Amino acid sequence: MTKSKNYEVGYAKPPKAGQWKKGQSGNPSGKKKAGTEALSKPFLECMAAQLSETVEIISQGKKTQITLGDALCKKLLHDLMPAPVRDKIKAIEIFAKLGVFNLQAVLAVDLPEEDWLTEEDRRILMAITGGEEN
Repeated sequence: MTKSKNYEVGYAKPPKAGQWKKGQSGNPSGKKKAGTEALSKPFLECMAAQLSETVEIISQGKKTQITLGDALCKKLLHDLMPAPVRDKIKAIEIFAKLGVFNLQAVLAVDLPEEDWLTEEDRRILMAITGGEEN
């Protein structure tokens, strides 16, 4: 190790031979820079995995094991039941846009002639079909 006449070795001044080369990292196997790490799984893949996990619920006094996705749907629909008609219509429209069910296929089903629809059901059907009652 040769000392340069203009370079003093001391505190915070290591010898030239011990210094890193230009462009060399001081900790090549250490912590990565923030924001450069990739996600372990894409979000939708992670969500699908979580929704397929089983959970235990109590339904009608009996313990049952269902998927988390089924539990979420059940809770959503049960909470929607007491909602006003306009909220139910909006939810059905959102479900249809998301492709949850084929609205055209549901509306094409032949309904029995019996008067089993409530007035609220009729209003929902009229709103969905654009004012035409089946």
